[in-house]
Amino acid sequence: MQKLKNENILALKYAKNNANLPHFKTISVNDDVKSIIIDLLDTNHVNEQFFNKLSPIDKRLIRRFVKTTKMGGSVSGLPCCSSSSNTGSDDDFTKRFSILRAEYNAGNDSQLLKTELRQYTLQALQEGSISNRDAMMLMFQLSL
Repeated sequence: MQKLKNENILALKYAKNNANLPHFKTISVNDDVKSIIIDLLDTNHVNEQFFNKLSPIDKRLIRRFVKTTKMGGSVSGLPCCSSSSNTGSDDDFTKRFSILRAEYNAGNDSQLLKTELRQYTLQALQEGSISNRDAMMLMFQLSL
């Protein structure tokens, strides 16, 4: 909690032995995500309007946080707590990531596309959806 408040670093650890959760890697978050997570922990409530203004990647991170900490049933105001919406979120992420990769491989070198693909690549790498090698290769291609 201290790292989140002071340095904007979200690190989930086991309470028993203080070891990091292997399926939720430590990640740096922006101020908006930080404030929503702190509100979640303090009040078990999320401002739905503020949540809806976040980027899809930030929304997905918060959904994963709620799912990993098993807070789903006790959180009010969060439009993502049902199991069907989490599955839809994963499918949407995978579909969007595939579309971005296909567009880039087809020759679209738009700076906006490259920026979004970098974000999705880092998120997929952090979640373990793609291998480190594939992510580094894609990031290298994006830098050219």
